[in-house]
Amino acid sequence: MIPAYNEEAVIGLVLDELFRLSGQLVLDVLVIDDGSADGTGIVARSKGAKVVENRKNTGYGAALRLGLLKAAETTAEVIVTMDADGSYSASDIPRLIQPILADQADIVIGSRFLVDQCTRYAKPPLTRRLAIGLVSWLVDKMLNSKLTDPQSGFRAFRRSVIPSLLDTKENGPAFLVESTLRLTRSRIVEVPARIRPRITRPESYLGIAQAWNFLGEAKQIWSLSRPGK
Repeated sequence: MIPAYNEEAVIGLVLDELFRLSGQLVLDVLVIDDGSADGTGIVARSKGAKVVENRKNTGYGAALRLGLLKAAETTAEVIVTMDADGSYSASDIPRLIQPILADQADIVIGSRFLVDQCTRYAKPPLTRRLAIGLVSWLVDKMLNSKLTDPQSGFRAFRRSVIPSLLDTKENGPAFLVESTLRLTRSRIVEVPARIRPRITRPESYLGIAQAWNFLGEAKQIWSLSRPGK
């Protein structure tokens, strides 16, 4: 499942790469076109994906939640989410879902910070790394865990855990951490994930502005840990 907003220039390439896995996996690809003003939905349909269109942009987290809801209505036992900007490699999906297929996990996070011989790490700027580190530290304190990348959008879910995520509140990127916190009783593991520079808008999330956004997200995440939240 892929949430997408104004990704006409790249969504076709992402789907081409994804559908090349059809010889290995049974695929049912869903794109949530979250109020795009371009031809994102048209291109996605032309490539063979199912498309759900929002009339207006609802936010990354809200689009993910809608996609998970739609996926839960199918017979799929494993649901994978990935971003539409080409930063994640679809060829890593078999490795991502393996712990679930082996009954070793209920949710698998593709970590940009775990490195093995197959992984290439596209290094974010220092301000972003510091902000990601702050959020990871908060999550570790809440979960008593050692997750390296709780903000990764490249994930695999066992179908049975999806109902636990459908009443989440966050509509922005903080949804990723909120959804992780909702699954504290589930088995969560990480696997290395290859990432690459964004195919489009490569500079849109860099620098001080992005660090400020992450600090705002950290504040939201801290509020999630408070009693009654």
